[in-house]
Amino acid sequence: MKRKKFLGAVVCLIAVCAVVGVPAACGEKGPDRSEIPLSERDLFLLEQYESRSDPSFALDKDYEDNKVEVILRSAYDDMGEIGFQDFSVVDDVAAIVSIEYQDISPCVKITKWTETLKLPSTETNHLFELELDMHDKAKVFEACDALKQLDMVLVAIPVYRRYIVEDWTPSDTYYDEQWALI
Repeated sequence: MKRKKFLGAVVCLIAVCAVVGVPAACGEKGPDRSEIPLSERDLFLLEQYESRSDPSFALDKDYEDNKVEVILRSAYDDMGEIGFQDFSVVDDVAAIVSIEYQDISPCVKITKWTETLKLPSTETNHLFELELDMHDKAKVFEACDALKQLDMVLVAIPVYRRYIVEDWTPSDTYYDEQWALI
């Protein structure tokens, strides 16, 4: 009798998983989210990053030769966890050395194929930095193109170097009269 109840509970659980789309219990990656339209937040981010993804961008020579920045679509905010296998499309270009999650402080980094990152539920798009096993600026754009083929990826661009400019004064003619800015 106990065995029948147990089997009945297992069958019910599997049926619920199939209907609701719980990936871990059903042995799937998760529901298909590729048909979900881009959110306003996604469209805003695309607009901001659009000019930086073009290889002819003015700073095209000023980026890391082995790193790619990846932002996931907002439809994947509740993904739960992510690992190397989720970005395996870049394996044809170069192997992934590490994945660093940029949205939390301190940053969390995984360096082994078997590790996964636990992702918090968030109101912002998940942001990652992938370090690749190569030092070739031309192949960085190949990796970006490969990552853009994934449904979950909204933006994939090289990691541009950022510099602090010292002793820079804005061209505002009244800048020196604005005591809060001096």
